[in-house]
Amino acid sequence: MQMFCQGSLAKRLGLFVAGGMIVHAMAGALAADEWPFTVTFSGTPGVEFVAECVLETSDGTVPMELSDAVPRQYDLLGQGLECRISRPAGDGRLTVEINKADRSISRASVSGGAGTTRISVR
Repeated sequence: MQMFCQGSLAKRLGLFVAGGMIVHAMAGALAADEWPFTVTFSGTPGVEFVAECVLETSDGTVPMELSDAVPRQYDLLGQGLECRISRPAGDGRLTVEINKADRSISRASVSGGAGTTRISVR
């Protein structure tokens, strides 16, 4: 997994990567309008994906790239999330689902060969 954050913004947000998950180190300092988001990639095991995402937080936006294979799950904290998900090639199905505060609020799928989809939540 790769994560791209702008230097001082990443430090202010207290973001770090642990076990392939993006974690907010200062959970007690969260703004009241930030929510936990869970991004789940499922479908045919082994299907690869690349998600170019922008996480909106109370301190600004954090661009990141999530790149891996199904099954995979990421936990994020923020106000909104927008992702462009690409499946480079191969057969099988890729489904991405975003939960906000443990409720499914957005879902998209790509099947067949290479494909792209977008998903966004606020």
